[in-house]
Amino acid sequence: MAERARSEGLGFAGINSNDPVNYQSDSWDNMVKRANRGMGYSYLHDDTQDTARAYGAERTPEFYLIDSSGSVVYRGRLDDSPRDPSHTTSSDLANAMDDLVAGRSVSVSRTDSIGCSVKWKH
Repeated sequence: MAERARSEGLGFAGINSNDPVNYQSDSWDNMVKRANRGMGYSYLHDDTQDTARAYGAERTPEFYLIDSSGSVVYRGRLDDSPRDPSHTTSSDLANAMDDLVAGRSVSVSRTDSIGCSVKWKH
């Protein structure tokens, strides 16, 4: 998806907001290991969780498509089959990107994200 975004002139970044103390797999060291395997996009750490709170993040992953004015025009899942791409019937983020790039209003601006809850700091 990151490659497609780039080809359409859109930015793409992953932001990890999980608490690394209570969720070791999202520690800084593990983030670096993941990034070094070649993610194809910037992978950022939201140490304060301020970004997650500002956007109302609930799940990981949760996708946000933001237009040139800074407005969120899509929020939700990548598609309707995160575990098996061969069963995908709705490519929600791609459809929203298509609308945005074509200059149309995003037809479906919100879908339920599929994933684990954000691991908030206590």
